[in-house]
Amino acid sequence: MDTAGIAALIIAVAALLTSIYALFTIMRIKRRFSYLLSAISVNSKIIESIRETAKKPRKRYIVFEVQSGKNHSEKEVAKAIIDEAREVLGQTGLVDSGIHLVIYDVDRRIGVLRVKNTYKYQALAILGMVRSIGDERVRLIPLYTSGTLKKALKRAGVRKK
Repeated sequence: MDTAGIAALIIAVAALLTSIYALFTIMRIKRRFSYLLSAISVNSKIIESIRETAKKPRKRYIVFEVQSGKNHSEKEVAKAIIDEAREVLGQTGLVDSGIHLVIYDVDRRIGVLRVKNTYKYQALAILGMVRSIGDERVRLIPLYTSGTLKKALKRAGVRKK
């Protein structure tokens, strides 16, 4: 072998040894700081979950029908729904859910209930659990759920006062 070939072989071996040394150094650094890296990833997951919970809750509008032998006033229907929600969710759950009777058409017996999106299924269950308004036996039948009041009112066929 000539001197140029030997020089190239020495350079290749030196490059190989340097890359192996760099690999072991990186692995050692990674091992030393793995706890730091895991803490950063855990913190980022915590921050992401906080962001998710800090988002403003969206509203859902539930159109329902009251099946009864007589017409009930808006106050009576609202009181029956709120009382049932308080019994099921408790006082703090009632406040958190944001349940509110937006509108109720006495003649057509159709109403629109507003609730936070995280409590939509609880609100549907509450509507199904209302069995009486005053002394009268009733059934509240959910008809439609919407994300906007405009669509809910259109679907219900009622106008906001």
